[in-house]
Amino acid sequence: MSYALVRVVTSPATRPTVSAIVPTKNRPTLLGVAVRSLLEQTVSVNELIVVDQSDSDAGRRLVTALVAELPAARRPRLDYVLDPTINGAAAARNAGLDRAGGDILLCCDDDVVADPRVVGSLLTHYAVAPEWLRRSCLVGDVKRWQRGLRSGTGRQTPVGQ
Repeated sequence: MSYALVRVVTSPATRPTVSAIVPTKNRPTLLGVAVRSLLEQTVSVNELIVVDQSDSDAGRRLVTALVAELPAARRPRLDYVLDPTINGAAAARNAGLDRAGGDILLCCDDDVVADPRVVGSLLTHYAVAPEWLRRSCLVGDVKRWQRGLRSGTGRQTPVGQ
């Protein structure tokens, strides 16, 4: 599941900030691929929030290393929550939404590979229709940007192509 939400912003004249929220549980390899796709956006996310319900810190170590590899100018603020007591993806998403500080909140599950243009496309949309930045609403389902179908085999799904 992937979707974007918009918060009320204080100044539509400035570029809206983007927070990416990724819930995960016991899938560090998938998480690494999903996070790498968010870090390789043509327009950087400002904040990366991972809410990890795993039994180990393997995901945290991987994500921290991926973020640290980026040049400082492209490095998002990382908020990594490792809490195995959070129960389920919806609760993990809600925990991430509570922590997010961006104007645009992009939620991506750990099995989603975001096309490198997803963040740029969202920002272009708001540049063309800035009145939507004044609304707090569900913007759209990123899955509509998919060309492929989920196969149900556990393979990661390209989004936004």
